[in-house]
This record gives sequence, structure tokens and C-alpha cells, in this order.
Amino acid sequence: MAQLPQFKNEEEWTEFFDTHDMGKYLEDMIPVDPKEFRIVRRRKMAVLLEIPSKQMDRVRELAKRQKKTAAENTATMGHSALAR
Repeated sequence: MAQLPQFKNEEEWTEFFDTHDMGKYLEDMIPVDPKEFRIVRRRKMAVLLEIPSKQMDRVRELAKRQKKTAAENTATMGHSALAR
């Protein structure tokens, strides 16, 4: 059986197993109790949108206004938050 490479981070690990068959590496894996883990559901997702520059200008303008009126809600509110 093949030996698992060392990974620098979770992203490398995920990318590796997205492109490789885990069956080749079963001997390197240890059994785990599923009860020891919890499922984490991501609530945010990054999305790339292409929109006309005039619309983006309007989104930025609205974000600035919203940030001024609701600054206490979040320190990171910006035009990307309005697009959600």
C-alpha cells in the first residue's frame, strides 16, 4: 500500500483526498470513534460575482450608509455584506 504524505494544513489534506483514492492508504489510517467528533456546518460561503461597475458603485454607496447607521452591529460591514 502507498504511504500518506505529510500535509502542512487541512487545505492540503482536503485537496489530496479530493484527487486520490483513500483505499490506497487504508493501512496508514487508524480507526476512530465517530462519537468523538462533531459535525460542523459552515454558515458562510464566499461567492464571486461579476456585476457592472455602476451597480458595484451603488452597492458600495449603500454599504457606506448602512455602516454609518449600524456601525455598532459589526466592525467589518462592507459592500460584500450587502451582496449576501
